Amino acid sequence: MADTHFASVALLLHCNGSDASTTFTDTSPTPTSVSVGGNAQVDTADKVFGTGSALFDGTGDYLAAAYASDFAIGTAIDFTVEFWVKLNAAGANVILAQQASGTGTYPWQVWFEASSSKFGFRGFASNGSTTYAMQQTGTSTTGVWYHLAAVRDGTTFRFFVDGVANGTATLAGNLFSSTANPSFGASNNGVASLNGWMDDIRFTRVARYTAGFTPPSAEFDDFGFTDARLSDGGLPSAPSILAAVRIDVRLLDGGLPMAPASVVRLPPTAYISDSGLPLAPTLRAWHQFAIAQIESVLGPELINCFHDFRPLVHNYPVRYTMDLVTPSGNVRVPISSWQATIQTESDCYAGCVIPKCADWLEYVYEATEFIVYRRGTTLAGDTFEHQMVRAPLTSFQVDQGPTNHTASLQGYFDALAVAEDPHERYDTELSGVRSVSNYNSGLRMRTAIDWLLQPAQRALYGETDFVVSYMNFYVNGADEYCDVGRRETEV
Repeated sequence: MADTHFASVALLLHCNGSDASTTFTDTSPTPTSVSVGGNAQVDTADKVFGTGSALFDGTGDYLAAAYASDFAIGTAIDFTVEFWVKLNAAGANVILAQQASGTGTYPWQVWFEASSSKFGFRGFASNGSTTYAMQQTGTSTTGVWYHLAAVRDGTTFRFFVDGVANGTATLAGNLFSSTANPSFGASNNGVASLNGWMDDIRFTRVARYTAGFTPPSAEFDDFGFTDARLSDGGLPSAPSILAAVRIDVRLLDGGLPMAPASVVRLPPTAYISDSGLPLAPTLRAWHQFAIAQIESVLGPELINCFHDFRPLVHNYPVRYTMDLVTPSGNVRVPISSWQATIQTESDCYAGCVIPKCADWLEYVYEATEFIVYRRGTTLAGDTFEHQMVRAPLTSFQVDQGPTNHTASLQGYFDALAVAEDPHERYDTELSGVRSVSNYNSGLRMRTAIDWLLQPAQRALYGETDFVVSYMNFYVNGADEYCDVGRRETEV
């Protein structure tokens, strides 16, 4: 099963390799380089998972990950640091993992106290004096593998040993800001070095554990990609819903995957929330150099992403339709137009219009939800259907026109999560800009629709860049466009 938080993983070291190797590879979505201090090396004789672990002899050995913005967690960013550790000797205090500044202060540190035989988790607030700290309730011993997890969840800090909560602490405000290289097995200058082993080291910018859990029974997942063959039409044959695509495609000179022999590496599973919308954040870090089907808030898209991963399949015949969800089943209904607003800090909205609605009114009265679909046929003759938006049927009205009645449906669903500083890998260049409007309340750009852009991501246009607060989609038989905007003050 793929890791639902993989997009938030900043560091992932499986510590695999050949015996005595000094190469440690980061397999996170945005890999960073890892330097070796002392004679830290891969040991294939003693490990938890995979082919090896990291061996430290207690005399200045450590691993240091090159600093990247993903490690900046001072400003109220949740995080989880976890790994397996085994002590060979326990005669001295050990820094197992930390991000030290060189001033004796740090945002986080996982350590071992020799005098009490306990593991612990501690750190400093931004003022450099206020601290949080907690220690293992029991004691540890040499020759045993332990899974340790240090978690920040808002103002609450938790420490887990083998999945069991071993203390909590509370600290409001920001943590101490550090741009130091995160280190493992000792400080990043070799002080307080571990005599023992570490395996499967992971740093994630989310609070993975807020209560007791079962320690991992296999290596941390980096999606466990499987092969999927491309059909002659250039579309993935399986699986049908994808969350991410890595670069692993043989390409023709024209930039399109060869068919049918090309191989794209694809994750086997996509995760859908109860509301039918993709769990956030959706993953977009690896969409170059492939044709893939990608999930976005308003549904998946088939995109040719060799040179520019934004072009869509608008050159194919595309139509929109809708399903009314009723107690007796879904009823397919034609629509003439639809619109939607997805945004942070306020409920999202969807609406659509049923022309000549007399034949469908009985189902409208029964319906609890409506689902808008995008349907079409590829140049290869294959049909596709994508769910664009799904909302509870909150209200509707029927209007009489010159020749027939129309029904207008409306629904609201939860606001999207706010991201104060979204990762640059989600940045999007706006295209097809029709107008730019500045108001006292903010900025709005009317653009071509980019189905992969979402609020809480950064939009770029010329010299302007901003974190998107809202997107308004307008789709009818003759035109499709979108408002992308930023509020000066959130609702």
